[in-house]
Amino acid sequence: MLATDIVRGIYANMVRQWQTALVTGRPMVAGVFDKCVREAKRRGCIYRSATELSEGPVQEIIKRLDLLERKRILGNGVAVAGVLGAEEAPGLLVSDLVDEYFRITKPRHVGKCSLSA
Repeated sequence: MLATDIVRGIYANMVRQWQTALVTGRPMVAGVFDKCVREAKRRGCIYRSATELSEGPVQEIIKRLDLLERKRILGNGVAVAGVLGAEEAPGLLVSDLVDEYFRITKPRHVGKCSLSA
């Protein structure tokens, strides 16, 4: 299997996930990232995004491709996505903005009265 075939498989998997998210109306980013992390761990790897892998030594990518080939799972999109880092860590979600604001500004609020009296 060629690297281009692997990339095509990752892309096809991502398109299916986007289509599912559109149909179901459920966000997918955090769940997909978590699934990739779990899959990498299951395969004996520490999860690293494709960006992180590309910035590191090429031997790490070769080692991961070799793992996928030895276990005969190059055709398994989920395994490939986890081992080769198909997802970047999700950024801050809109639903978490208020909590993040209060976490960051907590020192400013110390000693002030609470609105939830």
